[in-house]
Amino acid sequence: MSAMPKTDERITEAEYFDLLREAEGSGVSYELIDGYVYAMSGGSADHAAIEMNLVSMFARALEDTRCSPRTSNMAVVAKNSYFFPDVSVHCDEPQYVPDAPIAILANPVVVVEVLSKSTETKDRTLKLDSYTANPTLQDYIIVWQDHPRIDHYARGANSAWILTRTEDISARVELPSIGVTLSLERVYRDVSFQSNDEP
Repeated sequence: MSAMPKTDERITEAEYFDLLREAEGSGVSYELIDGYVYAMSGGSADHAAIEMNLVSMFARALEDTRCSPRTSNMAVVAKNSYFFPDVSVHCDEPQYVPDAPIAILANPVVVVEVLSKSTETKDRTLKLDSYTANPTLQDYIIVWQDHPRIDHYARGANSAWILTRTEDISARVELPSIGVTLSLERVYRDVSFQSNDEP
């Protein structure tokens, strides 16, 4: 998805929750990053294909386990910011932000963001900083849509984050935290690498 600032002024969490209430059912999502609101719009055909492939892979791999995937309709809280990641995974009982107008997941184990031109900088900096501050998160995955590339940030010893970059379309990305292996061939199934018309 692409993101555009809604306002140049910071807002409070209460004001953000009011905005979510107003937007419910409109099809528009808003993220709150460091007090600034961003309106999330639809993505390219390749973005949609990658997201669908990932959700399908996680759903199949996690069937009959204690973990469950969620789509980009599920909000996630991280370091006082609120996001709608393309895919998230929680294990055991989901925990939600109290008093929020929508379900906002507080205990993700895995979060995946598919890059677009307008979100790349935030996904690789602000969101990386926020997501990795969440004590429940074990894996943050960034997926390129214009060429095969996955950056996998995994929580290691003493909560240090280890980056592994994979660009071989025949390679796999291992997620031991949830027992899932992502095949890049399947992640990029039906992706043309040419329909990236997101702003």
